[in-house]
Amino acid sequence: MRMSFTLAWRYLRGRPSRAVLTTLAIVLGVALVFGLNGVLPAAIQAFQRNLLATTGRVDVTVSNADAAFFDPSVADRVASVAGIADATPVVRRTLALPRGGPVNSVTVVGVEPSSMQRIRSFPMSEGRFITPSDSGTIAVSQGLAERAGLRVGSTFSLPGAGGTRDLTVVGIIGIPSAPGAEEVFVPLADAEQLFATTGEINEVDASLESGADRNRVEAAVRRRLGEDYTTAGIDTTSQLFASIRVSQYTFTMFGVFALVMAGFIILNTFRTVVAERRHDIGMLRAVGAPGRIILGMFLVEAVIQGTVGVSLGLLLGWGIAAGMLQVMAPVYAQLGVNVTLSGPIFTPSTWALAIVLGLATTLFGALQPALSAARIQPMEALRPHIEGAAEQHRHVVPWIGVGVVALSLVGLFSRQIGAVGAGSVGVLVGLVMMAPLAIGPVSRVVASGIQIFLPAEGELARSNTVRQPGRAAVTASAVMLSLAIIVGLLGIIASLYAGFFNYLDKSLTSADYVVLPAGLILTGSLGADQAFVNSVEDIPGVGDVATLRVARATYDGAAIQVVGIDPKTYTKVASFEFIGGGTNADVTSLSEPRTTIANGVFAGQSGVQPGD
Repeated sequence: MRMSFTLAWRYLRGRPSRAVLTTLAIVLGVALVFGLNGVLPAAIQAFQRNLLATTGRVDVTVSNADAAFFDPSVADRVASVAGIADATPVVRRTLALPRGGPVNSVTVVGVEPSSMQRIRSFPMSEGRFITPSDSGTIAVSQGLAERAGLRVGSTFSLPGAGGTRDLTVVGIIGIPSAPGAEEVFVPLADAEQLFATTGEINEVDASLESGADRNRVEAAVRRRLGEDYTTAGIDTTSQLFASIRVSQYTFTMFGVFALVMAGFIILNTFRTVVAERRHDIGMLRAVGAPGRIILGMFLVEAVIQGTVGVSLGLLLGWGIAAGMLQVMAPVYAQLGVNVTLSGPIFTPSTWALAIVLGLATTLFGALQPALSAARIQPMEALRPHIEGAAEQHRHVVPWIGVGVVALSLVGLFSRQIGAVGAGSVGVLVGLVMMAPLAIGPVSRVVASGIQIFLPAEGELARSNTVRQPGRAAVTASAVMLSLAIIVGLLGIIASLYAGFFNYLDKSLTSADYVVLPAGLILTGSLGADQAFVNSVEDIPGVGDVATLRVARATYDGAAIQVVGIDPKTYTKVASFEFIGGGTNADVTSLSEPRTTIANGVFAGQSGVQPGD
């Protein structure tokens, strides 16, 4: 083994340019696998923790089925469920404020600051979030601060069970809020004093582990807690998250394609190296070197190049991921949805995938030339090398490629994601194996065009190409795979961004403009008449206009918000994303009396189903 290592190192040092270029193929393949799979988990986390934080929701919310308060130890029981990353106790209640103020009600959220910030992000536009050592402090939303004229250091008064309490504003959260939907955050102990619920909470917020199935985890939480508790939260199987996860899988496949390309480059390189070193190999065999020394020499070269390539690929991949997130951050900021991207997120599976694929590709690409070199006999190496002898199986390999493509097509149409991935790689490998069949016809067509201007050079190029169609096919296949990866990546990135902006248009922005009275009173009847609606419609540039009516009600003793819409006009300016049955066409059913559409939180808390 020591002899193999010494020979391998000397040969690598003797041809540094070739070693660098061959290793570069591995670097790029590993970088794609590793880097792209560090970007999308960060994007998913950003939406879960930042964008969806504007709705006041987290992955999983646990509450009592009767809206009653309960012991904080329930949070520990939720945290012990497999698939739950963190859980925190919460006191959440809506408080009506004195009339005549800038706002009429706020939702007070009492939290344990440390555990809550592990679950939900709070982008601060001014000051800081509350800390575990705080008492008598409050963090308010940017919308509330603007309406109430609050700044860091201001005093905000909340009525409580023991009378009005003055709290000091320590931070303003950079999350806009609609009138009537303001949230304020206070230490859990302060919330318990406000509501006289010392030692009790009414909600547990939890986050999921990366890759956890939300439905399974929710079912496990319900089994752990019993029928007295319900779960709700965001649905990460929605259109946006589903498209992101599909894109993550697709990016992995592109990285695999890049490594397949690298494998063929290594195969072609080592075949060339074996041909160049035939005399050296013959001399080594003549002085008694066994075939395993020759085999080990080439495999050690592959291991060295693979190790260096994987190491540099991981570094480059991290740089790609960090760079892409830096580029994406200002795009998200311009959307006005306060999406804060963290650094790249690399899971253990991403590390393992990149390292194993990088090393395996290098070794696999070098194996066939290494075995061929190990079989060379001393006298054979001294005889003149017959061009194309190394391609004695060239008539068999293309037909094997036909079989590989046929089997891979079965996987592509199986609709099983693993089989589809394997089939995609198989089709590319099969096409590369079939490529020698196309070298002759294609080279004749291309050479005939070149010969019009360069007769001698065109014929020489054609003859050199067809003399070793296998080697020419491997080189051409590397170019083919490179172009396929570039075109495919551009396509999937364009699709991902198109899906992202389409989701925002449908589910977040609702309409181009929303007109609200300055002092919206949810419990009153303040509104506008048809004349006002007509005046809005008459503004130049305004298209469709739809109206809303918002009120509060109770369901099984719990407060709910009711939104009235005109089914005929509402879908012209906004739409819903249905996660439990139904389509936007069903909105017209609201024209019938005693019909409603419920959101996921209400459905989860009340247990209602379509048709109830």
